[in-house]
Amino acid sequence: TISSGGSLTVEPGGVLSNTSISSGGTINGFTLAQNISCASGINIWNATVAGEARVTSDQAATGITVLTGGAMRVEESGFTSMTTVRTGGVLEVAGGKAVLTTVLVDGTMIVSSGGSTSSATLSGGVMSLGSGGIADWTEAHTGGRVVLSGGTARNTQVESGGSVTMLDGIAMATEISAGGVMENFATVNFTILSSGGVLVVSSGHANGAIVYSGGMV
Repeated sequence: TISSGGSLTVEPGGVLSNTSISSGGTINGFTLAQNISCASGINIWNATVAGEARVTSDQAATGITVLTGGAMRVEESGFTSMTTVRTGGVLEVAGGKAVLTTVLVDGTMIVSSGGSTSSATLSGGVMSLGSGGIADWTEAHTGGRVVLSGGTARNTQVESGGSVTMLDGIAMATEISAGGVMENFATVNFTILSSGGVLVVSSGHANGAIVYSGGMV
């Protein structure tokens, strides 16, 4: 049993069996918000990250909040779901997968080689997508930004106050609605511009764009 204030670290390849962790206890950098029992491996629910935390091979973390100054790294075959990244927090996905992530104002999400994300919402936060990273079904609004320096972004929705900057990589099936802006220096395919949406092709290529009344290229 790991009590409040206690700390436990399980290295990759290690297995945790029949262990109870009380609210306030810490495991691999995660401080638990409620009592849990780990049957095997590490499956973490409803925790906060104020320092550094890591989700690695065959580990999972659900309902995590990354606080100011906190950093969570998802690597190898690690998996995280329903993570919230607050101001000054960082979530890095490098080899693992993150789904249903919310990045708030001045929070940062980094997706690098081998990492993937699905259904992320950027509400004033930033997603940085690097070479070899994949982002599916991202929504950016109210100051949310996607910056591609490589990798592939698919089915991105850019809404009022949101933006996408394409420095390198490929964006496919992007939809830009009123108040959304996409600036392209690379390659975008099958972009849909609704009324009030703007695509700026500074250099690079825009293929197969569909521009509805009020949209602008």
